[in-house]
Amino acid sequence: MDWIELTIKTNHAGSEAVSAILLETGVISGVSIEDPMDILDRSTSQWDYVDEKALNTDKNTVTVKAYISVHEDAQNIINSIKDKLTETKQYMDIGEGSLSINNVKETDWSENWKQYYKPVEIGERVIIKPTWENIDAPDGKIVIEMDPGMAFGTGTHETTRMCVDLLQKYKVQNKKVLDLGTGSGILGITAVKLGAKSCLGVDIDKNAVKTANENARINNISDSFNAIYGNLTDVVTGKFDIVTANIIADAICMLNQTVAQFLANDGVYITSGIINTRVEDVKNSLAENGFKIIEECFDDDWVAIVSQKNI
Repeated sequence: MDWIELTIKTNHAGSEAVSAILLETGVISGVSIEDPMDILDRSTSQWDYVDEKALNTDKNTVTVKAYISVHEDAQNIINSIKDKLTETKQYMDIGEGSLSINNVKETDWSENWKQYYKPVEIGERVIIKPTWENIDAPDGKIVIEMDPGMAFGTGTHETTRMCVDLLQKYKVQNKKVLDLGTGSGILGITAVKLGAKSCLGVDIDKNAVKTANENARINNISDSFNAIYGNLTDVVTGKFDIVTANIIADAICMLNQTVAQFLANDGVYITSGIINTRVEDVKNSLAENGFKIIEECFDDDWVAIVSQKNI
């Protein structure tokens, strides 16, 4: 399949805002952030090998890439992104903020960003690694193998790291998990490998559902993890002990209106993907919909919130 590659040059501080623009514009497949500082910060301590091409670049320039199908309403999406970039530049520094467009094939995209995706340790027990990397995991560590394909979710972003850490903290053993906006399936697969009884992943992107189920197969947990396509209230029934939603603030606020009916009375609701400028909106929405906040986590400009139902 052919794709249109959208490349935005920004800075470290602006990468979150640019990513939010892409997601809010409707680009829900294949968003990647190429930040040289991620390589420089971790290359000596966490990664056995780093592609030199990833180091020979301006460390102050962050490249955010998004991929849309040639069959989508591409021109309207591109125009909307241009308008939002211009608007954002008026109130914050996002660096160059330029947008360039290129036609690529899926295989070209896959090879292009692999230099930025290396094994990463999260918390006390979890190592997330791409399928093409080989590592010797220490005793007691759980290895999650991921091939994101064109879906979002590699484990390197702050929002995902916080969620994985929280899944370890809130003891998923023998629990039923619901992962909303499952993307590559990274959170649901992690939950199952940490001991969850089962996990149901839900996404409105058919490509993400395909990728998540393939990643479950790679990790030998297809009997405990299943991803399905559709909206929450249309395709899900029953109660879950843990619900995760690592998406964006607006989508979380919408979910808050209905998610309580799927959460057990003593269940835990983990939300992330919340940029710090929107955290009060999410907290207010949780309160309005009958949730009490039990923990907030912060990593750079991102926030994760853990809540439970008021009963």
